[in-house]
Amino acid sequence: MRPKAGRGLFAALLLILALAWAAGHVAATTPSYAGSAASPAMAIDGDTVQLNGQVVQLYGIDAPELGQLCLAGDTWHPCGLAAAHELNKQLRLSRRNIECQPADASGSSERVCFAGNVDVAEALLEAGYVVASATANPDYRELEQKARGAGLGLWQTQFVAPSAWRQGERLAGEPAFAGGCPVKALTTADGQALYFVPTDADYDALALDPARGDRRYCSDETARRDGWRRPGETAAP
Repeated sequence: MRPKAGRGLFAALLLILALAWAAGHVAATTPSYAGSAASPAMAIDGDTVQLNGQVVQLYGIDAPELGQLCLAGDTWHPCGLAAAHELNKQLRLSRRNIECQPADASGSSERVCFAGNVDVAEALLEAGYVVASATANPDYRELEQKARGAGLGLWQTQFVAPSAWRQGERLAGEPAFAGGCPVKALTTADGQALYFVPTDADYDALALDPARGDRRYCSDETARRDGWRRPGETAAP
């Protein structure tokens, strides 16, 4: 994957995120879900949504992990954070409730989520913030191909496929994430083992105490595998 000469708005957003990070962190039916004003949807990362206490994986896309960096020219950018913020923007700017529906009748836990009439996964694919997953339908794959052909988003950069990055593959010379991996996992005063991400309102105010077992992760999947859960998360129905 080769960088394009023009970076455009995507690279500008990545640069803004990088600067903001450096400034702030040197320190037997299948259920569907609908958000409400009292319980709005929010992005956990670029392909995961929290909605009414449930953590929902978006169907058909794979986003760079929150701690993943992509290379545009000779500059490393936080492309995983960019995808998360773009998804969160779509969810928050919608004037209608967010609705998530089963992707198919197979019983998969993945969901297709709509902000009004917009499939948010399709919008992310169109802009090049994410790639189509191995299970994506042909329409999603076509959107990825169009973004790739136009050199949009990730396709302006060199990057490791998110699935390979999760397995430990890295671009040559890829540095560690500035300030430490962005997922904060900590035990609260009432004993809950929770993880927080940069789209959380109180994220910046959270201080970790390694002596208490608090730690950082580069992806929310890894935090979940280790037993940490989201604030407000409830058991799946």
